[in-house]
Amino acid sequence: MESSFKNSLLICIDWYYPGQAAGGPITSILNLKELLKDKYDITILTSNKDLNAKIPYEGMESSISTALVDGVKVIYLSQGNYRNLLSYLKLKYDNIY
Repeated sequence: MESSFKNSLLICIDWYYPGQAAGGPITSILNLKELLKDKYDITILTSNKDLNAKIPYEGMESSISTALVDGVKVIYLSQGNYRNLLSYLKLKYDNIY
């Protein structure tokens, strides 16, 4: 009998969906998320704007925005808020990528 408990996974990436300018890494993490989302409780920690963008994604103007994207929690941080990265990493995750 398979356990319903999921290990937690924190994925840290500079740019993520809905970004497009960073290209391949965004697509790679989208694919990895699809592959693992049934086995892991995934949180993605990323920036709130696209590569070389001056303004945040629409609706993510605050320093920290959280969204549920395809069943995965995504935390969007402003550049000045990256100092809070350590506070997120101190949370208990079984795996960090």
